[in-house]
Amino acid sequence: MKNIYRPFCIRLNKNMIDNNIINKTVNSIIDSLETANHINDQLSLLDNPLPAETINKLQLLINKEDIKWKLVAGQEDFNRGMIDWIPESIIEELHMTCDILTEDIKQYFGIDNISFQALQLWKDDKDYNIPPHEDNPVIDVSMQIYLFNDGFENEGTTFFIKEGKNGLPVEYINIPFKSNTGYLAWKKSNEDRVKHQITNTVTSRSRYTLYLTWSRFGKQAPDANDPAAFL
Repeated sequence: MKNIYRPFCIRLNKNMIDNNIINKTVNSIIDSLETANHINDQLSLLDNPLPAETINKLQLLINKEDIKWKLVAGQEDFNRGMIDWIPESIIEELHMTCDILTEDIKQYFGIDNISFQALQLWKDDKDYNIPPHEDNPVIDVSMQIYLFNDGFENEGTTFFIKEGKNGLPVEYINIPFKSNTGYLAWKKSNEDRVKHQITNTVTSRSRYTLYLTWSRFGKQAPDANDPAAFL
């Protein structure tokens, strides 16, 4: 892991955009990177990546009666909804945050030639499940942050660190679902994508997560807003 770049974020004033919360979120995620539990050169576990103000704004957003959840392309038969863009909201502020964080992500893995690709706020409802899979090869780096609900730790993510014959796992790690924790994953190559799945089927309440991706193709990737089979 390289030294983390810590910018002072300055943005032109926009109606309803809170530059202070962008600064706080950038610095909070950088702090989380600096203290991350480094599993291997492709996977790190994050603790408290988001400040309370950001989580509160996300909570207020999902509580709005008129909020519209879209189906995730490629997962229409799964019980997953998503929000990827709402202008002048916490969603746009998080887009701006991720743009700023790109240099830190590069330095963390010692890579270059990537840029921020997409953001999706996911809502997985009762009975949501997805089998073991690898991320779309257009994704180079992904970050998933669990939100809001504790007490459902067995609905986190299982990563298969090594595989044996016939694709059977010989080593795996279960990342529990705990509010404001998550992971950062890097695809070293198309052949080195880490297989993973939801640890257990979603049971009685909605499972909210924030999913952020960076790609060598940036937002011009053909499916930049369609990271469809990810956990």
